Amino acid sequence: DTSVTLTLGQPVNQSHTALFFNYEVATTTSAQVEVAGRLTSETTLVFSRSTSGSVIVINYWLVDFADDVSVQNGSFVNAKDSVINLPNPVNLSNTFPLVSWNRASGTSLGSDDFMRIRVNGTATESDVYLHAMAEVTGTSYWQVISSNNTKVQNVSLVSSTDGENCVA
Repeated sequence: DTSVTLTLGQPVNQSHTALFFNYEVATTTSAQVEVAGRLTSETTLVFSRSTSGSVIVINYWLVDFADDVSVQNGSFVNAKDSVINLPNPVNLSNTFPLVSWNRASGTSLGSDDFMRIRVNGTATESDVYLHAMAEVTGTSYWQVISSNNTKVQNVSLVSSTDGENCVA
C-alpha cells in the first residue's frame, strides 16, 4: 500500500501534539523508501509513500505536550526551495522543526533524496525554510515545536569533502 490510516484510541490536541517516527524498509527504490507521516485530525494519523513495494516497519510516538508547548504543522508540494510563513511567530531560542516527505517518483537512492528544514524569523514574523537537493515532486509535512521552558541550540554545520572538518 502507499498509505496507512490509523484511528487513535484517544483524541489528541493537535496544537500541543507532535509526531516522531522512524522506520525501516529493505529497498533502494527512493519512491518506496521515503515515508511521510502526519496527524490529519485529533483522531487520525496517516503514513504515506509514493509507490507500494517492500514491507515497512514504522515505530511512532505521539507526544502530547503540556500547555506551555505549541505545535504548528502543515504540508506543501515539494520544490527545490520552499518558504512557508508560520501562522504564529516563534522564538528561535526555544523552537525546533521536524519534516517528513515522500518523493513522487524515483528509481534509486542518491544524493538528491533528502530534505533539509530550518526555522527563520523575528519576534513578529517566522517562516519555515525547506531545501531539497534537487527539484523533486512529492509532498512534505512539517512541524514546528516551541516551548518557553525549553532552550534549543540551533546550529548548521558544513563539512569538508573529506569529512574531517566541520564549520558551524
